[in-house]
Amino acid sequence: MSELAVQAIGYWSNNAQKIRLSQFIGSPCVLLYDVLIQSWGGVLNETITLVSIIISVIRFGWKNMGSPDADF
Repeated sequence: MSELAVQAIGYWSNNAQKIRLSQFIGSPCVLLYDVLIQSWGGVLNETITLVSIIISVIRFGWKNMGSPDADF
């Protein structure tokens, strides 16, 4: 399954934990592709995405994202 399909399936979920996990699987793959084809705008974009995911997990906590009562 391609990394973009993993991200698309993750976005269908209402669970923040699943969304972040799907992004964390797909973004490094796209980042590697962007580096290989020397798309520096894409590298910047995926780097910002990964930093955003990490900040979100640190800020809200991984376990809190999985709870059904979470407001994300």
